[in-house]
Amino acid sequence: VENPPTGAVAAVAASSNQLPPGDGLSGKKTFRDPIYGDIELHPLLVAIINTPEFERLRHIKQLGGQCYVYPAASHSRFEHSIGVCHLAGQLIRHLIKQQPGLKITTEEILIVEIAGLCHDLGHGPFSHLWDQRFQTKTKHEIVSKMLLKRVFTRQNVVDSLNECVDKKQVQPDKDTFINTACDLIKREDVKKPLMARAFLYEIVDSPNDIDVDKWDYFTRDCHYLGLQHGFDLGRLLNTSRVMDDGHIAYRDKAIHDIKEMFHTRTVLHEKAYQHKTGRAVEMMIADAFKKADEGGFKFQYANGSTGATCIISEATKDPAAFLALTDNVLVEQIKYYSALEASTTNTAGMNDEAKKLAAIKKAGELLTRIAERDLYTLVHEFETTQPKDDPKDKIKKWLWGSTVAPSDWEVDVSIIEDKLNTEKIRIYSKRELGVATLLKDLEDIIIPEKKPTKFIVRLIYKGRKDEWESMKGNKEVKEILTRFNKKEFEKLPPMNA
Repeated sequence: VENPPTGAVAAVAASSNQLPPGDGLSGKKTFRDPIYGDIELHPLLVAIINTPEFERLRHIKQLGGQCYVYPAASHSRFEHSIGVCHLAGQLIRHLIKQQPGLKITTEEILIVEIAGLCHDLGHGPFSHLWDQRFQTKTKHEIVSKMLLKRVFTRQNVVDSLNECVDKKQVQPDKDTFINTACDLIKREDVKKPLMARAFLYEIVDSPNDIDVDKWDYFTRDCHYLGLQHGFDLGRLLNTSRVMDDGHIAYRDKAIHDIKEMFHTRTVLHEKAYQHKTGRAVEMMIADAFKKADEGGFKFQYANGSTGATCIISEATKDPAAFLALTDNVLVEQIKYYSALEASTTNTAGMNDEAKKLAAIKKAGELLTRIAERDLYTLVHEFETTQPKDDPKDKIKKWLWGSTVAPSDWEVDVSIIEDKLNTEKIRIYSKRELGVATLLKDLEDIIIPEKKPTKFIVRLIYKGRKDEWESMKGNKEVKEILTRFNKKEFEKLPPMNA
């Protein structure tokens, strides 16, 4: 094998020899992954991968606009999802080997792997840009569950699931099987007590943020960003154990790796996820989507044997439309339709149709500016740990007397939060294998104090670079810059004071 995985991921790759997937079934397949090496997947998982719903993820960038800062960080949700599926399978197989008394079934293995594989089906174009800057009222997990149910209507998946039932790997109640996989992606009612098999719900999406989704994207993102991380993925996986109360805990000797895992998250946010240039690109893409929507732009897609169109913001309501909604397709269609002639300099006196065309043309201009590297300008930034209720609106009202900024200005706030929650992370020792203690209650180790949430507050000018150069010496701009700083910001009273 060329370039085999090393270090922490080698331990994970090595464990793939346990309980080979899909024995006795046709269609299992091996995938070559740059992080874990060879990944062998059950035929039902392969059938799910070979559907339009999953194949779409090849065209959804994992890190949104950050590839404009880190050129190699253009990996997609497709490989991340396969990685999460692999780790979910390895974690549950580890539990089977270490704790046979759990009596984990083949059906439960498949349900967990499917949840890992399909947890990101609902991501929109440019991943979190979509639900954080554009479609903010629709969570991608909800769309993922909708699409997963659609996946199970595809004939190749129906046939593979039927074969699993025939081989007694899955119970005949297919609806329960599918609904449980959806529940493992995201529970609808978080207040409802978990069933006895609570650990199944903590593998893909854990309340304490230690789960296989985080393990993969921390490791994978570091790989493509060219960053190092200090947590041992193999150690975390191999010290996991289900306690007597049904929840997953980690061995005391893995505490250092738990700390390093959350430190890695902070580093990723500081160096990559919240990078000023990446944020500027994502703001421009989101503004282009909003302008296109404002102009009534409808993207084209194939709906069965006919063509159809859909407004961008309505796509999550129509699965067929959403499947066509990918990074490049949307960007290129907006740029194409923006070529329609319309003035964007003065909309006064225009009729409604002309204003719509002007909005679409503006959307295309924003996307063209990204290609020409004429990005939004970072005028000034500062960091603060002083919490504010809705800091963006507070700053806009402070600077301009209104929560609506002038059209060429924006305030961007990045939030970097310490996710090491000592009140939810459970630790056990080899002296008591069935009982865990919360990390905050351990007496013999030093627990780091939770770091305060950090806000990076940025003042952004949206006009072209040459426009900024000609106006940055204006009296009005100088006055804004005089007030826009950490000291003045932290003097501000609450918005409702």
